[in-house]
Amino acid sequence: MTRFVLLLAGVTLTAVAPDFGRGADPTGEPMSPALLAKLLDDRYADCRAFDVTISFTVTRALGVEMVPGVAPDGKTAQIPKVTVTPLDKAPTEKRVYRQVFRHRGKAVPPFRRVERFEPTTGERMSLLAFDGTLRRTFYAKYQNGLVTGPPDRQHEYMAADEDYLAIGAFRDFARRRTLAELFSSRPRTSAAVDPTDPTLIVLHGPPDGKAVVPQNGYKVWLDTTRGMAVRRYEQYELSGESKDGRPTPLTSDRIEVERFHALPDGYHVPVDFTVTSYVSRGESRGQVAARAHGVIDIAKSNWNVDPDPNLFAFDFPAGSRVTDEISGLNLVVGDRDVGRNINELIATAKEKFPIRDDARAAAGWDQPALARSYRVFILANLLFLVAVVAVSLSLRRRRRAREGSEPS
Repeated sequence: MTRFVLLLAGVTLTAVAPDFGRGADPTGEPMSPALLAKLLDDRYADCRAFDVTISFTVTRALGVEMVPGVAPDGKTAQIPKVTVTPLDKAPTEKRVYRQVFRHRGKAVPPFRRVERFEPTTGERMSLLAFDGTLRRTFYAKYQNGLVTGPPDRQHEYMAADEDYLAIGAFRDFARRRTLAELFSSRPRTSAAVDPTDPTLIVLHGPPDGKAVVPQNGYKVWLDTTRGMAVRRYEQYELSGESKDGRPTPLTSDRIEVERFHALPDGYHVPVDFTVTSYVSRGESRGQVAARAHGVIDIAKSNWNVDPDPNLFAFDFPAGSRVTDEISGLNLVVGDRDVGRNINELIATAKEKFPIRDDARAAAGWDQPALARSYRVFILANLLFLVAVVAVSLSLRRRRRAREGSEPS
């Protein structure tokens, strides 16, 4: 029988392929899903950084068209209808990214930099970076920028099907948890050898039985010949019912790795992969909604090399407009590129407009001076009213005096 030796993070596991699916190793002790999740956790920790250039071919089959129908109020109206175009006829777009990642720990969002380039000219279209405190974004076409706080979720950077963090760094499709955290949280997680390929171990975390709809399940295929690299990842949901009345699984998202690149330390990283999303609602359930095929430019990429810390912040071009949500200001950048130092950005700005009341002073809108002007305005109006009343009373007395002096 063929034996596999898995060397990872100081742990050596030897397994006999026919018995491995029953959770056994050569000593007869169970090979628990928790141990496999631990191996995933070790690999996630080992993937501490990447700086990759990726070319994507993205096909979006899902669309919306307006069709005659009945509105909620019962009246006839044009209502939206979801449409799915056959994948071979759906529009396709080329996208090129540089994505830089630095692991900071599980409890905090990672350092990130995402650049998007025009595929033909190579001109940079947008830039987004997070330095651990502030997130900066700049769109070259519109010369507009944004400064804000840490991201609530990773989708604020880009869609999951184009994010190497989900594909190569052992995160779930939503990029909220590591795969180890995901499977460890599933009480019924199981492990088995793939019956079609004995070099793969399938880790399966079925729905946890909680009363939520849809109920999500997860599967990951671990490549034992590449140090437990993830060959395939699927998310499915139980949202429909079969003829026997039982809910049937329907794949919602899938990542498939076609090619790996071996690093000098033996770590294998995906460099050619396909991400597919499926329609999970309505008449088109199960049809492909989108597909993204990504290829890494290995010559322009590296893994587990600490990136330059300066990559995670940048200056905004002179004259561009920037919204700083931290200080509450809309700014026009001064005569030189600035932005790494936010205080300098504010101090040297050509124009400042408050977007919150508490930013009026920072914008140079002197509140005490404004208050004094308001008081002067109110006082002037009061004096005017007093003068009007005094003149009216004086005219009234004179009229009465004239009337009293006339002969009867």
